[in-house]
Amino acid sequence: MTAAAEKYARAVAGILASKLPAELVSEILDYAECFGHQIIGINEKPDRVSTGWGLKYEEMDKEGGGYSDVKVYLIAQIPDFMALHKDTAGRGGLGGGRPGRVRKIVFRLRCRDQGWSSHPEIEMTYQWGRSRIDVEIWRKRETGAGGGDDGGEGADGMYKVGESLVQRNKVALADVLEYEVSWKWDQDKPEDDADDVDLVGRHENNGQFVRELRGGDEIRIFMKAFFSGWECRIERCEVECFWAI
Repeated sequence: MTAAAEKYARAVAGILASKLPAELVSEILDYAECFGHQIIGINEKPDRVSTGWGLKYEEMDKEGGGYSDVKVYLIAQIPDFMALHKDTAGRGGLGGGRPGRVRKIVFRLRCRDQGWSSHPEIEMTYQWGRSRIDVEIWRKRETGAGGGDDGGEGADGMYKVGESLVQRNKVALADVLEYEVSWKWDQDKPEDDADDVDLVGRHENNGQFVRELRGGDEIRIFMKAFFSGWECRIERCEVECFWAI
């Protein structure tokens, strides 16, 4: 649990700091994955999106051919880490340390496609899957701050700063599958990992996404389906956050 894990990590940091140079302590804690951690979001209510004969979402120009359905299934919030002073906000290690306090994000999913297909050549694979779960990072705008990276902003003053595929569903499979997608801050996916995504339905490593996260950010989990007849069903989603003390 969170308090025990963080208490343990701080105790280990204290012991190391009494015997080693301070600049080595954060490196050792990271290598040992001695982190605080917490389940920051969970939804166990079954839900689905299903495409029909009409425009339902702005992403249709991206890959929907005019037919798409998208819904937020879960919103999780990164812990609002306490910083020593403003310019260390979101930084890990003793006294501030290096950028990126979040060290790992884990998504645990139970989900599936609709169970049928008119494309037998891709059935039971992840290829060309248009039933999937995506994630976005949304951040509260500071007073007087400029726009987000993509200029998108909600009515609540939040703006989007990042997005990624989490998991495609296996095409035309009616059985619910369980997935655990784990991204670590120091492991980056290749610039072009399309072949790997077709094989396993997800990005294996996404350190860039993790390094972007700051205390207070929202992680929004989207269930998506594109092109007429596609469907995405989720029965459960859990998000766990690991951070440097």
